[in-house]
Amino acid sequence: MKDGRLKDGAIRTADIVWNPLDAFQQAALINGFGAGFLADFYAGRTGLVDETGEITKILATLLERL
Repeated sequence: MKDGRLKDGAIRTADIVWNPLDAFQQAALINGFGAGFLADFYAGRTGLVDETGEITKILATLLERL
């Protein structure tokens, strides 16, 4: 979704994800929300941390299985 529905003439978003969106949502996302979305979203949330330590465990498991 960050690159939009179409890129270089090819459909990039699966219909199962795209079709449930209403017309307004499709129009808003047709060109994507941009690669800087995470930085923009989390810019004001510097206090977010993994208090449970679960993310570190999940990442370690993923890296072991790759």
